[in-house]
Amino acid sequence: MALKKCRECGTEVSEQAKVCPKCGIQNPVKRSSLFAKILLALIALFVIGGILPRLASTPSKTTPAAPSSASGAAPPTQAETTPTSSAPSPASQPNWHYEQQQDSMQNGTNKFASVMSANEFSFDFPYAGSQHAILTLRKHVRHGKDVLLQIQRGQFLCPIRSCTVTVRFDDANGQSFTATEPSDNASTLLFIEPFEKFYSSMLKSKRVRFEATFFQQGNRTLDFDVSGFDSKQF
Repeated sequence: MALKKCRECGTEVSEQAKVCPKCGIQNPVKRSSLFAKILLALIALFVIGGILPRLASTPSKTTPAAPSSASGAAPPTQAETTPTSSAPSPASQPNWHYEQQQDSMQNGTNKFASVMSANEFSFDFPYAGSQHAILTLRKHVRHGKDVLLQIQRGQFLCPIRSCTVTVRFDDANGQSFTATEPSDNASTLLFIEPFEKFYSSMLKSKRVRFEATFFQQGNRTLDFDVSGFDSKQF
């Protein structure tokens, strides 16, 4: 028979005792009534019954359900959503950007075709940071046809009159072209001459590389993917 402490004096007495032998209090052990026991059992069943369905319906964090489309079709697979090649096709992302501008002083339209260098390069302070070069072909109403080579930051090392830039078309040997600075002496831009020699060679090529000299940076190679050029837009 189990012993329990008296609710008055703390003496251990039988749970069935009606009087405490030490302090004389009646019903020294507080016993739960049958009604209380039934009520506690019902509460326990209610709580367990409410928790179990929610646990069963909670999705696993490691195996989430695949989302479905509004039409009910199966979601696309990785092969359908990931390009098979990282290189963009000319149709989806052409190398060249074309632009036309009405000349402000003469009747006619100025045309431009530009392409960004495939390679990045960096200079030392104060021109630090990765950058690209830009190659532009220009047909100007007043100034004629030009090849422009431009960088974002830095200084081409070229005297006031002219300097020499080596140009290589595909895997052919490099050729010397004349380079001149613009009239405002901007150090980030060079005009490559003669236009027709460059243009005719570029039309037959997919890759053009320039080797130019930069102030306090030495020689650098600027590499352009010129494939996909559309002469009709230029």
